[in-house]
Amino acid sequence: MRLDIMPIATVKQVIDMEQAAKHIWIDYYRDIFSPDQIQYMLKKFHSREAIEQQAT
Repeated sequence: MRLDIMPIATVKQVIDMEQAAKHIWIDYYRDIFSPDQIQYMLKKFHSREAIEQQAT
């Protein structure tokens, strides 16, 4: 299996990544973390602002 990692280069990619993270965290981690913890993680690491900062 091959995995290609590509840098985020456009605003659309940032928005797509933010949406994907939201779905993943809510769908897969709701039985592990509290809703408040999930929202914290989304804001801190997976928000549009955080993704843009990490991509630079």
